[in-house]
Amino acid sequence: MPLRRLHSLGPAVFTEGNLTPMAHHTRRRRGKFTDARRQHIIREKQKLKVRWETNREGMLKRSEGGGKATAKVYAERRDTLVGWLETMPLRMTKQDLIREFELRMAGGREVNPRSLIEKMRLYGKIRYDEETGLWNNLTKA
Repeated sequence: MPLRRLHSLGPAVFTEGNLTPMAHHTRRRRGKFTDARRQHIIREKQKLKVRWETNREGMLKRSEGGGKATAKVYAERRDTLVGWLETMPLRMTKQDLIREFELRMAGGREVNPRSLIEKMRLYGKIRYDEETGLWNNLTKA
């Protein structure tokens, strides 16, 4: 039966007495690469290294373009969320805020509304008022 080392022992202690049987030794481990997959990845990384060494200007331009495209996508997402907030009431409870986001989200998307609330709070578009216990919509202020 395969054995596994206890995590609490640290890297230096590795004796027969410190080993326990694996619970699911017949199950394939997830996330492990086959040798062919590992070799393929290494070859692709080597090709990328050669491209950086031979055409640095082009690779920098390509990298910069990718960064701009990513920034554009996030700006569009942020604008969509702010647009949703502009149509919401001035003051809401947390449950109302979650319900409003859930109503506006596209079907089939697994997005946690609480993370959207946190993003809008970080962007400074909503603020929690401790006196009233309500979220204030700052896009209407």
